[in-house]
Amino acid sequence: QTDTTSWNVQTLTLFAANIDDTTPEVLSYTMNQLLAAGAVDAWVYPIVMKKGRSAHCINCLIVDGGENDRKKQKLEGEILQILFRETSTLGIRIQRNIERAALSRSFVSVKIGDPTANRTVKVKIGRMIGTNEASTISAEYEDCRAVAEETGVPLKVVMDQAVHAARVKLAGLEN
Repeated sequence: QTDTTSWNVQTLTLFAANIDDTTPEVLSYTMNQLLAAGAVDAWVYPIVMKKGRSAHCINCLIVDGGENDRKKQKLEGEILQILFRETSTLGIRIQRNIERAALSRSFVSVKIGDPTANRTVKVKIGRMIGTNEASTISAEYEDCRAVAEETGVPLKVVMDQAVHAARVKLAGLEN
């Protein structure tokens, strides 16, 4: 067993519902509603239900503040309401006390492309707890999308430029 005392471990609650009669647009909208309500993560994956029916499982996680936490109870009610209102599910699985280890997160802003255009992109840095090691560097999608649309540069190129600029900044090599 791995020692988790030196990691950022959160206790979460998982909500999951199977849906076999919806569109991708409804699933996307529902995920956005869950995130806007306060879920820390939301995702959908394909499944096969009884009788071989294709379907999707929509999931979300919320931070577990304990049984007597009124804020958590309110959020749970909102999550259930969103899932029942926006989908055709007849039941939602709730799994409590799920532990998730996460890297320490921070952001840096970097300038990319033509220096005269002043295009800034936020980049998320995931660091190992107890060290300064940046183990994950990821450009923020919305910032990169805006630059790609404005400039006509492919999104993947913009994202690569942003990550490279962040690595240079973190190494202290920028001008």
